[in-house]
Formats: sequence, C-alpha cells, structure tokens
Amino acid sequence: MGPLRDLQVQLGNVTQIRQGRFIADFKDGLQRRERREVKRIPGELKRGTKHRLTKDIKKLLSELDHSSRALGDSRIVRSVERVISSRRNEFLKAERRFQRLRPANEEALHEMRIALKKMRYVVEAAQPVLEPSAKQRAREMRTFQQMMGDSRDLEILRTELDRWARKKGRKIAIVPALEQLQEKREELIKRITQSAPDLDRLALTRRWKPAAETTRAVLASVSAPATVSPLVRGEHPDPRLKK
Repeated sequence: MGPLRDLQVQLGNVTQIRQGRFIADFKDGLQRRERREVKRIPGELKRGTKHRLTKDIKKLLSELDHSSRALGDSRIVRSVERVISSRRNEFLKAERRFQRLRPANEEALHEMRIALKKMRYVVEAAQPVLEPSAKQRAREMRTFQQMMGDSRDLEILRTELDRWARKKGRKIAIVPALEQLQEKREELIKRITQSAPDLDRLALTRRWKPAAETTRAVLASVSAPATVSPLVRGEHPDPRLKK
C-alpha cells in the first residue's frame, strides 16, 4: 500500500499549490495513477496470503505468551530496557549524522526519521511497563516524526513535478510551483535542525525506568484482537489513506 499512500500524500500537497493549467494536468495524472493503485491492491490480498498472515500472527502470539511465562517479569523488563537502549542509540547515531551534513542530506534525514519511528514504536508497545511520562514522550516523538515525514513528502512531490514538467517540456511554466515547494521544505528542515536539543532530550534526559507489576499488560495488549482493514475484507478502500 506504500505507493498508494505516497500518491495520496502528493495529491494532498499539490492541492495547496496555485492551480494553473499545468498543475491541474499534473494532478489529473496523479489521480489516474491513484485509481490504478486502488484497483491493484485487492488482487494483492489473496485469500492464501491472508490465511498465512493470520496463522503467523497466532503463532507469534503463542510464542510471546510462552516466553513471558518462562522468563518472568523481571527478565522481561530487562529485555525491554535493552531494546529501548538499542533503539535510542540507533536514533542518536542517525541524528548526529544528520546534524553533521550541510546542506541537509535527504538520505540522512530519512534514516533519522526511520530510527525515530522505530524508537517510538518500542516505547509505545512497552508503555505498560514504563513510567507514565513515556506516553507523553511517545507523542512528542510522533510530532517530530511527522515533521520529518512532511519534509520528505514535499521533496518527493517536487521531484515528481520536476520530472513530469521536463518530460512535457513545461519546466519554465511550473518553476514558481517548484520554488514554493522548495521554500516549504527548507522551512521544515530549518525547524527540524533547530529542534535538535529537543530530540536529544527525548532520547537522553534519563533512563526509562520500568514501572512494577504491569509487565503482563504488554502481552495482554498485543493479544487483543486486531481490527480488520476494509482492504483485507475486500471492501473498497477509503479514498484518502492517512499516514
């Protein structure tokens, strides 16, 4: 579903550009590609694939439950601490690399966003065994991750529009739109760079101190039945997928 998501984000961003004739043509092209992707996805979700996925999930949940009983709460807590520490170190490494590179490097920004996302996922999953402040930290991580994602989405749209215009021989006509996208992205990059102290604070202020007597809540939350996506049920997907 990644290509569909990217197209729909581009459509959302392109609507914010002044709609001249060439921009409208570009938007029409995106909408045609979106419709093709929507038609393609149900074919990817064949019954055999869904069956294997369901079987694998049940197996994983069983293994998690068995491990929790064999290890005990204290060892699970130590495992959680190790995973969080590993993800934190990966993020800090990516964040330092991004800060060193000037001008801002797209690849480094992408790596930092992915590292932050992985750290947030771990913190969110482990909230039942962490201090209450972990929930607020996860929300702040999500805000920073969103900002980085928005910057990347703008660059993808700018590249797509530039490529389309060159192919159509209309580069000059869409220069103002390209400049507008570039300015918006540069503003986001500036905000991300200035947020470095806040990102360091999220990762380094203090150790994640596990809360007692709630370890099993992690497995309980993981074992809860998942909501089945309309796509998995074979229904027509929502026309606008969110991030």
